[in-house]
Amino acid sequence: MQALQSHDLLSSDTHAMDQLQAFLRQRRDARDPVEALDTFEQELHRLFVAAEREALGQELSRFDLDVPVVEVEGERYHRVLRCETTYNSAVGPVRVARSLYRHPQGSHALCPLELRAGLIEGAWTPLAAKQATWVVAHLTPKEGEELFELLGNMTPSKSTLDRLPKALSVPWEAQRPQFEATLRQQEAIPDEAVAMAVSLDGVMAPMKDGQRQAKRQQARAKGQSPSGPAGIRRLVVPQYPITTVMETVFAPGAWRVCLRATKPP
Repeated sequence: MQALQSHDLLSSDTHAMDQLQAFLRQRRDARDPVEALDTFEQELHRLFVAAEREALGQELSRFDLDVPVVEVEGERYHRVLRCETTYNSAVGPVRVARSLYRHPQGSHALCPLELRAGLIEGAWTPLAAKQATWVVAHLTPKEGEELFELLGNMTPSKSTLDRLPKALSVPWEAQRPQFEATLRQQEAIPDEAVAMAVSLDGVMAPMKDGQRQAKRQQARAKGQSPSGPAGIRRLVVPQYPITTVMETVFAPGAWRVCLRATKPP
């Protein structure tokens, strides 16, 4: 991305840094311990997070371009708006000013800051997105919201945590074969392994010959209202020996397990 006019970097207030340094100087000069370690620990963490958020905001602003025109892949985009916006970082919301550009024949605006910094979905820093997706892969969005609130860094809502993996699944699915091949290359069976088991607990799936419609018609003929999982059965995955090749593929918002079994003679 090429800027067609030079510009000065944005300046940022250092109030959070000053607060942190003053707090640390005060504690270095103190001789007596704090009255409540829990309160001190929380305040110390809050100040460090605020200072880290300030430093991150300063660094993010350096990715911005505040010029009339930028050139992307030989095409010129003209500035149409400059304003502040908030991004999700691993230490909480960071608010910075950025410019938006649009091609004369296009409708979608382009943000140099987001492209140059590698922000995810135009809203998340890479580390924040990695942490959020890991959490929602292991916890519900509600539990993830509670966990982040307890940690005291970023505090995304459960709805925000729910939307992120769904948005990431779109580019994932577009390149799924390449991503899965990369994951498979990273998997290895330990030499000392002697057994392996796979199970799916409480998973229901529609059967190809489940006679779903016929069962519903029978229920109506008996004067009953058709309901429940007609034509659906619980899946059972048997245990296989170590000769089984197991591929576990995790994707944002979804997972699946594939088995290629070699049964013993």
